[in-house]
Amino acid sequence: MYTFSKEFKRIDWIYSEYANSTNTNLHEFLSAVNTAYYSNSANLYSSRFVKDIHAEYKKLFDCKYSDLNGRYVVDIGAGAGFEYDLLKGLSLEFSHFKYIEPSRDMIDIFMDRVGTNLDENISFHNGYFSDIVGQISEQNNKLLVLNSALHHVVWIEPMLDDLKSSMNSGDIFILGHEPNNSYSRVFLLLQKLAKVLFTSSLLRKISGFSKTSRADSDRWKSINQDLIEKNIIVQEMSPLLIRRIIDYGVGYKNDWKKLGVPDKSNEGFWTVDDLSDYLGPDFKLIHFNTYRHLGDSNGNLVLELFNNLLRGMLKTSGSNFIAAWEKQTK
Repeated sequence: MYTFSKEFKRIDWIYSEYANSTNTNLHEFLSAVNTAYYSNSANLYSSRFVKDIHAEYKKLFDCKYSDLNGRYVVDIGAGAGFEYDLLKGLSLEFSHFKYIEPSRDMIDIFMDRVGTNLDENISFHNGYFSDIVGQISEQNNKLLVLNSALHHVVWIEPMLDDLKSSMNSGDIFILGHEPNNSYSRVFLLLQKLAKVLFTSSLLRKISGFSKTSRADSDRWKSINQDLIEKNIIVQEMSPLLIRRIIDYGVGYKNDWKKLGVPDKSNEGFWTVDDLSDYLGPDFKLIHFNTYRHLGDSNGNLVLELFNNLLRGMLKTSGSNFIAAWEKQTK
């Protein structure tokens, strides 16, 4: 369970242990870690396995709203443009597409990939959703999409407050591809076992000498070097710690415990029920479904088959979820 408005959070403890507090404050520390990470890792997001994510979005649109055409789409944390590709692939026509992304590196990846094949009714904001909440709230008939982004947000209360204040009656908020922190330890064990049996992950770990392993090691060193040179941190951070700062809201893997965060500084990890409670009675949960019961198949046909079978049998037991809320008419 997530504790809202908790005085001390995991990030406070991390800052006290690793940051150069004489040179940077908490927000500057977090911003610098994100900048160093994405400047060294943006290319990792240029492509990924999205077949099952697309299938979940299509299921939502087919079952709940057969016609979402003409909506003002707000893509929050748009990254490399997954949602743009998704909606275009579903032949969804929008009155406008607002692309919001704080990382210039991610926007550049999107622009390089799409090139001149852009709709005329798309606009960009290289910054945060909070910068333009007032502007967004003036638009009606909106479809707000936050895909694979909320778990990156450390202070989710202001984010959820901004979402609530930006939405008008009939607007729909889709929260996609987020970690299901109710994911059971049994399925986590099965996920790890499946990867050992049906992928080469164990072999790669045992060898440890592949080009990919060396490149990954160099990437973490480069991130730490960037932060040390800029006097952001006083000691190197482990790859796990950096990953958990970036993927702050991922709790089901239980690897936060390896970092030694004291209980008093652990606010917990949110679930869909926590989010619904915070959004309040004006927001109706109209869709919730999970997938990737055995984790990301990354195109592995065996894991993909098992995931598809389990997705049809166990609706709420996957490691990732997609949910949607509608702002109700008062």
